[in-house]
Parts: sequence; C-alpha cells; structure tokens
Amino acid sequence: VGGTCHEPAPEEVPVAELQAGVARVLGPLLEQPGSACLVLYSCLLTRGVAQVKQDDPDGSTLVYGVNWLCTTEMMSLMLRGQASGNVGAFSATGEPHSWASPLKVGLLSYT
Repeated sequence: VGGTCHEPAPEEVPVAELQAGVARVLGPLLEQPGSACLVLYSCLLTRGVAQVKQDDPDGSTLVYGVNWLCTTEMMSLMLRGQASGNVGAFSATGEPHSWASPLKVGLLSYT
C-alpha cells in the first residue's frame, strides 16, 4: 500500500499491511458527515449511470426509504462492480450463479 494511484498494484500485499493502509487513508474521510453517501456516489459514477440501468432492467432503486437503506442492487454494485440485485444461488435461467467478477472492480474482485 503505497505509491500513487497510477502505479500498478503489487501482486501480493500482506493483509495486515492492506488493512492498515486502508484505515490510514479512508478512516479520516469516512468519519466526516455525508461520507457514506460519497462512497455510494463514487460507485455509481465509476460504473456509469447508463450501465447501472442496464445491469438492473427492473429499474430498482439503489437506496430505499427515509433512512437511505442500501438495496441488494447497491450492495452488488459495491461488492461485485455490477448493480444486479439477484443474490440467489441460481440465475433467472435456473443455472447456478458463478460469482466470479469478470469486471475487476468492486470490493470482492481481488479476493
């Protein structure tokens, strides 16, 4: 965890070092009022509004209610990089889901 965002990431980073780096950089930012909303906006704008609409043909909302609860579409966007709310074991066609992330984005894409 070091360098600039223009350098390629190292192949392997010890988990403790990665956790410390994320806490050092994001910790102070996430303590600010409204910071959680900025994370959501960042996910949406990184994927692109048009692509998010294609990801979810049902047109579900990404947050819900007066408390702005994240929907499964938003959680999927953050974790897998795609706003698909289908979190079941099987796809709409009845095939088992392959949860591999071909997009190389999202919080689970490098695990």
